[in-house]
Amino acid sequence: MTKKYAWVEEDKFVIEDYNNFKPFASFLPSIAGFWGKPLWVFYVNRGQAITSFGSKDKNGAILEFVAANKALRLVSIQGFRTFLKIYEKFYEPFQNKILEKNNKIIQRMYITLHTLKLLEINEELGLEFEIEYFTLPNETFPALMRILHIKNISISPIQIECLDGLPIIIPYGLNDFMLKNISRLAEGWYSGVFFETNNSVPIYKLAVEPVDRPEVIPVEGCNFYYGFLDDKKNNVEYIVDPDVIFGPFKDYTIPVNFINSKNFKNNPLMLSKNKTPCGFGHFRVYLQPQQHIEYYSIVGNLQKVKFLNSVIKKISSKEYFYQKKKENEEIIKHITDKIYTKSGLAEFDGYCRQTFLDNILRGGFPIVLGKNGYKKIYYIYSRVHGDMEREYNDFVIMPEYFSQGNGHYRDVAQNRRCDVFFEPQIKDESLMYFMNLIQLDGYNPMLLMGSRFKIKNKNKFLKIFDKGYKEKIKKFIFINF
Repeated sequence: MTKKYAWVEEDKFVIEDYNNFKPFASFLPSIAGFWGKPLWVFYVNRGQAITSFGSKDKNGAILEFVAANKALRLVSIQGFRTFLKIYEKFYEPFQNKILEKNNKIIQRMYITLHTLKLLEINEELGLEFEIEYFTLPNETFPALMRILHIKNISISPIQIECLDGLPIIIPYGLNDFMLKNISRLAEGWYSGVFFETNNSVPIYKLAVEPVDRPEVIPVEGCNFYYGFLDDKKNNVEYIVDPDVIFGPFKDYTIPVNFINSKNFKNNPLMLSKNKTPCGFGHFRVYLQPQQHIEYYSIVGNLQKVKFLNSVIKKISSKEYFYQKKKENEEIIKHITDKIYTKSGLAEFDGYCRQTFLDNILRGGFPIVLGKNGYKKIYYIYSRVHGDMEREYNDFVIMPEYFSQGNGHYRDVAQNRRCDVFFEPQIKDESLMYFMNLIQLDGYNPMLLMGSRFKIKNKNKFLKIFDKGYKEKIKKFIFINF
């Protein structure tokens, strides 16, 4: 009998039949490198896993943040979905198949330090499905990247019509209070999804800030959904109104219009006005035996809508996706190489890396800025624990270069206790830092915010950086000087 879970290869944890394994909640590390802007992402071992994600904090949700108990109930409905019609027969992979007769379906979840992968093999249909998730590193905007693989493992050609995406995408400009307490009223602010002119990419945003005051302030940022096939034919159509797909099923359980229509088509006039929009890519493929197709999609946030044209031009290739996947892996590997361990037990080696990474996510990763008399220790990647099982904490993951977030004094202190071992240049700085924060009454502050520096002499400041970084720093910091 196959184990329900096991450690495989060098850095991969696999769960067999994950939909029926005991539930757990976790998250992607939200690390985008020095020159990237991170995205927070939470997942569970049900459905297509991703339960919520967004930029900065809960108020920047692209898919609403929910606590673990609700996430387990909602993810199979409100998370990513893939709907297929195979010669008019409907099928949805990655849902729980425990009640199906003659069940010849394999479902696995693969977890690494930097990615999440799902696999389903359906021998009866003759199809294999695979989904990969990872966050976008080293870019000017935060985003979740997703690759859907569909392979024909049968001996006959298969014709497939597919809808793939999210039943819910939160328009930019809403906050967590509105989503939790006045969600129907909030929909009154939705003016509908519009499509960016040059690339016909859907934009999700409010027109103005949803505040009851005399001033009308336009919302300049946006969330976006974009997808393409690897065959370069650019034949993906975007659907943004859930009624086009689900019809009267407002709980999103059954895509009844897609199932019942013999020639399913989008209605371009339905733009999800005054209701929560969705983001699906619609395409048709014909697969020969052993042939496969890949659908690449990205959901992210931009601070200015005008940036979208240049972003889409940059990301519209499978080479870009795989390059960013590699960069994401290299960033996490570089961090955890600090505790590289080679023992007789691979599970222990992986445990060391994971534990070190967890400490970094609480206490931060120290980098040494400058040299000689200009040395400063700066911590990046830290944030307060605010995962789905500790939903009472308001985490902050700043969408900026050299990202840092908030933290609790006790958490940060205990997670930096071994830093001088891994980075000797810290010396006594951590001791001085925490001792200096103790108040006159003997108590320490509960909350720690990120470090800030004041530049007194910009020419001296630039001297502390290596040549490769000087121009980037100069452009980033002194652009308004």
